[in-house]
Amino acid sequence: MTFLAPPEQFTPSESLTRGAVERVVSESIDAVIGIDNVIAMLQAQRVTALHQAVVFNALLDDEPGPGSSLRLRSLRAELASATRIPERTAERQLAEAEMLVNSLPATFEALSTAAISERHARVMVDQTSCLDPADIAALEEVALAFAERLTAAQFDRKVRSLREKLHPETMVERRVRAEADREVELCPDRDGMAWLNVYLPAADAVAIFQRLTDLSATVPADPRTLAQRRADAARALLLRGETPGFDPADPGSWAGATHPVPRGVTARVMVTVPALTLLRQSDEPATLEGYGPIDADMARQLTSEAPSLSRLLTHPETGAVLSVGRDSYRIPEVVRNWLRARDGTCRFPGCSQPAMRTEIDHTLGWAEGGGTDHDNLACLCQGHHTLKGETAWSVRQIPASATVAPGTLEWTSPQGRIYRTEPELRLS
Repeated sequence: MTFLAPPEQFTPSESLTRGAVERVVSESIDAVIGIDNVIAMLQAQRVTALHQAVVFNALLDDEPGPGSSLRLRSLRAELASATRIPERTAERQLAEAEMLVNSLPATFEALSTAAISERHARVMVDQTSCLDPADIAALEEVALAFAERLTAAQFDRKVRSLREKLHPETMVERRVRAEADREVELCPDRDGMAWLNVYLPAADAVAIFQRLTDLSATVPADPRTLAQRRADAARALLLRGETPGFDPADPGSWAGATHPVPRGVTARVMVTVPALTLLRQSDEPATLEGYGPIDADMARQLTSEAPSLSRLLTHPETGAVLSVGRDSYRIPEVVRNWLRARDGTCRFPGCSQPAMRTEIDHTLGWAEGGGTDHDNLACLCQGHHTLKGETAWSVRQIPASATVAPGTLEWTSPQGRIYRTEPELRLS
């Protein structure tokens, strides 16, 4: 590995050609990739060292008994003291090392060869700790195929979805048990601020968040961000039962002015439910937009309470209109909902912005002859929508095949690197 000079020792020259500058940028990205690979391999070596410490520490036990647990605790304390970390963290690291070496050998091998990062490996540990050995092996075989092309956060959502099919308890059993732990938590922070955390069933949490978003519509000259408007709406609702107002002539008015809660404003959530689940012929999980898989009973309850339903199936089965071709640039609402359900998030590589907060982009621009068709549309957040239109990044939709999911995008970076992103759901 070649080590780079310290930043203070290089200064870009104004005489460099554009090609030379682009080459340096590309080489710098290559260096980052190489460094990340070395870090991953060193993390695997660290796992090996932790596992070795546990194995040889156990040899010091003459016989099982209270001394065994004390010796393990002593090892944990030694590790924590030597590496300046809390003992709880040391305990977790020792357990993760044991899990990787003994239960997730393919994941450990992938980390050792830098095929995945330490964060991806930790996802596998976290998501498989409740499974039996046979199910762990089955999940590992399927999940690792996704690890090399997803961020750790995206990989976590994917593995969580795959795990639901293997978990020894049903989703309903786990949800009912987890609901008993619902709570509100106050966490002090710096600079006179604090976090107010509410632990609720996912459907309620998503609905509350969406309602706060709907109540936070901006007005001209309002300097607040959407995040600030949501916080102000939550504060006003909880303290006074009203929503905050804003007077453009008084920039500080958001702190005090309020309005009665609009009775016509209700939360909108999108739940994609398999048809057989809705008909009680299957218990396949549904997908709650902005969260992930939910159990069939909760999905049926949300569906029964919904004021309206949209069928997200393509013709000829239902005749749903998923294409208007060149007849209109405007995207019909049914197509927007279908795309949000299919994509789940912004479709730029690594972006996790929920589809509910994205824009719909024509992959091949309307001005270039692209149609308003579901296979020429994708969800992009505002930032990546701008990036696509204003920089040298380009994208195309790959035709579906036995090995390529419908709606797969292939992005090409200004440096010529190619990245593929797949939709969250396969809707056909």
